Amino acid sequence: MRRALVLALSAAAVLASSAAAALVPVPLLVQHAITKRTAVLNYVPARVPFGFRYARWSYTASPQPVTRIWFQRRGKPAAWQITFVASRQGGVCPRGEKSYQVDGNKVWWSHTRNEQQAWRCVAASKGLVRLTAATPIAPTAFAAVGLAQVAAAGHRIR
Repeated sequence: MRRALVLALSAAAVLASSAAAALVPVPLLVQHAITKRTAVLNYVPARVPFGFRYARWSYTASPQPVTRIWFQRRGKPAAWQITFVASRQGGVCPRGEKSYQVDGNKVWWSHTRNEQQAWRCVAASKGLVRLTAATPIAPTAFAAVGLAQVAAAGHRIR
């Protein structure tokens, strides 16, 4: 009886850790790789919209250091992607067309003919870091608040 209980608890622990890992938008191995590559712009979103999955990441050191993480929507054309960007922000954080208050964070949003983006700035050791979520999906097909939620969920990897 005791052995069955131990096996059941072990199985439950494995399933719980697997479920928790599935909820992390950026795989932990990727997070470790990002932190190893950059200790300043090691930011990831804690959530992405339903159906979007991690695709790839990159770090560019020059001319300006930038970390980019791409998320793709399964079963949709390549245009259905969101790019999360962490970059240095010189000066004050720019305003956008709209602002949202998401999870206690003020997030700005704007769009052009070819893209919409939401961003917020966070204090870092050497100035501000701008966390941006951008997509080529039109605002009529993908709600601006969806991008605002991704930008608001951006956090530094610990």
